Amino acid sequence: MGIMKYIFDWYPARMSPEERSLVKKLDFALVGFGSVAFFLKYLDSSNINNAYVSGLKEALNIQKNEYAWFGFFYYIGYMVFQVPTLLYISRPGVARWLLPGVELAWGILSFGLVKIHNVEQVYVIRFFLGALAIPSYTGVNYVLGSWYRGDELFKRSAVFMIGNSLGQMFSGYLQAGAYKGLDGKLGLAGYQWIFIIDACITIPVAIVGLVFFPGLPSGKRIWWMREDEQLLAQKRMRDDGVATSKKITLKTFTDVLKSWHIYLCTAMITIFLIETYPAGQMTLWLKSIMNPDGTPKYSIELINTIPTGIFAIIAVTTFFTGSLAGIWNIWAMLAVIQGINLFAVTVLRIWTVPNDLIWAGYFLLGLMGAPNPLFFGWINRLTKRNAEERAIVMGSVFCFGWAFFAWIPLVAYKTTEAPRWTKGYSTAIACTIISTALFFLGGYLHKREEMNRARLGLDDSDDGYGTGGVAETVDAELDEKNRKADYPEHIEGTPTPHHPYTVPEESLSQRDVNREAKVLPNPIST
Repeated sequence: MGIMKYIFDWYPARMSPEERSLVKKLDFALVGFGSVAFFLKYLDSSNINNAYVSGLKEALNIQKNEYAWFGFFYYIGYMVFQVPTLLYISRPGVARWLLPGVELAWGILSFGLVKIHNVEQVYVIRFFLGALAIPSYTGVNYVLGSWYRGDELFKRSAVFMIGNSLGQMFSGYLQAGAYKGLDGKLGLAGYQWIFIIDACITIPVAIVGLVFFPGLPSGKRIWWMREDEQLLAQKRMRDDGVATSKKITLKTFTDVLKSWHIYLCTAMITIFLIETYPAGQMTLWLKSIMNPDGTPKYSIELINTIPTGIFAIIAVTTFFTGSLAGIWNIWAMLAVIQGINLFAVTVLRIWTVPNDLIWAGYFLLGLMGAPNPLFFGWINRLTKRNAEERAIVMGSVFCFGWAFFAWIPLVAYKTTEAPRWTKGYSTAIACTIISTALFFLGGYLHKREEMNRARLGLDDSDDGYGTGGVAETVDAELDEKNRKADYPEHIEGTPTPHHPYTVPEESLSQRDVNREAKVLPNPIST
């Protein structure tokens, strides 16, 4: 009962009425808009996959590896504009308009996919769609870390991230419905109608974002937020040790490059993204299955709808992983999740197993999305003391991550070799092991870093788990039980953490006094 209460209690009793009102507004304007925008990005991104098996292949006379190139150009656009976009989002005067503005441009450009006549046109549109997709994921991730404290962030990140799987899930249903009910209407194929529907949904959402999206706490106050609420929001983040934006100089980049954060996080997420590729490829397996007489075993509708079960599993596991990160040991959770993922890709790599086991392997890939809130929530907290470092690290993570994700399918997941990708599944096995090891290494390095800060007497040290200070619990009922389970040891000379996601006990005024008495070193070069 205590666990379920924690998962669904987003506004614990420790919040004052003023703070509770502020956070509720943020949940609507920030998490609500961000989740829907992210959902629509993956809806459209998945539509190209479903369109391929629903008539696009035949319409464009695709014979070779063009399907893999669709993804390649999308991720190249995503990669090229990653760091510049994130740095712009870190600017208080820009963030308010950039995210919904890009959403509007995405919706307009999506109409271009309706009247494509050759694969080259698809490549061009996919490149620019990739560039426009950046704010909906990395940008919103950055903004979430700018408004929510450590004990709040992981739950919001989990809800936001299920937009990924829900978009892919509903894309299958929409494509099946469009193929069945709209195919041939007004001279358009079913797969063309799905692009029209997606754009017609995206544009109104972008307009809502232009009205309600709050930008950053240090930016100009939005109309629905009172002045005292903005001051409260800024105080909340100061209390949690989250830095505000500063001027970007050459030293900004050199300081970031001196830290291990950018290298480990970039390598970890790059390898993790490569690991997840098989989770979205069940449609090609279903399309390859034939009856004894040579006819397809599954209809177009079933090919589009059966894999949605995988994305339903991703949505549920992502939500619970992020929600439970506040009371369960995140390292233990990751080990279990990645163990199951390793089993699933190993089954697909062997392939010559009973057919039921291949089905199980594909659906177990539904846990591929579960590490997302752990990885990205932790990165947000790891870099919280420097807003520019947070933007650069986030940008680097996805720049390199999608750069590799773009070309890996061309080598390891060739369409002509589908669905038995021997090289691809071997790659996924290796990446599952390495990404897990890097996460544990990052936890060790961060814990050591925070112990060094504690020895220096710095008062905003994390507990080594990428979260806030050491004081009152998020949920008093679970405090003692989870402290003993997650933190069995006590490190001499450092405070004993009560809970992985806590807020500082020390008052803001006392913190200011303490900081004035010390000369703080650059946190990202410590």
